Amino acid sequence: MEKSEAVLIIRNLADCLRSKPNQFTFNVSAKAVGQSIVSNGGIGMVVTATGGASGSSVIGNKISVSSADVSIAVDGANAAIAQQMQGLTDSLEEIAKQLESVNPDTGYIQKVLNSFGEAWVPPIITSVISTVTGLLVP
Repeated sequence: MEKSEAVLIIRNLADCLRSKPNQFTFNVSAKAVGQSIVSNGGIGMVVTATGGASGSSVIGNKISVSSADVSIAVDGANAAIAQQMQGLTDSLEEIAKQLESVNPDTGYIQKVLNSFGEAWVPPIITSVISTVTGLLVP
């Protein structure tokens, strides 16, 4: 494989990730734990019992989470995913630049590849880059 072919594969992969960053499945979940007690003056609080139907031995407070709480969590997760994808595409561009150079820094390329294995990077990407650079880098 020629260096130019390897660079083309890596750049196409980076372009594909930029154009469709959501092509990989990420599970985002939000869980609210705890309880908030609001008092509008006065003494004490009002608690409405939930449960305790006929024959039940359980009674407690009803606490709910609104869709706004979940939306905030999902928006935060989406922003983090976008940031991680940008970092991944930047790393792919760096590998391509190294391969284009007269004397590629194989240690740097290996360091970037190793970081892929220690992160969330989808295995297919790590596999493709390892294979392409493995054919060129001793």
